[in-house]
Amino acid sequence: MCIRVESTTDWRHGGRVDFEKLELHLRLERYDVVQKGTVCNLRTRVNNVRVDRHLCQIPWSSAAPPLTGDATIVHNHQNDGQGDHKLEYTGTPSI
Repeated sequence: MCIRVESTTDWRHGGRVDFEKLELHLRLERYDVVQKGTVCNLRTRVNNVRVDRHLCQIPWSSAAPPLTGDATIVHNHQNDGQGDHKLEYTGTPSI
């Protein structure tokens, strides 16, 4: 069996956005141990394009079940002095 994790990110904003960092971290995990992962850098596109969509995918994997897909967004607004923030998403059901 081959499997992969993918996530579509949509955004819409009304003007200039100034992210210093905006990354989507995707992981394919087995018992909370990463089997495969990728990082999609969305900073430039979100900063410069008001409305868009991006598909982030992990390459196909033949890792043995049970498997889950997990994601984290890491973001940092330019010059706000607060550093990186992480938003952890709930993993998918196990397959």
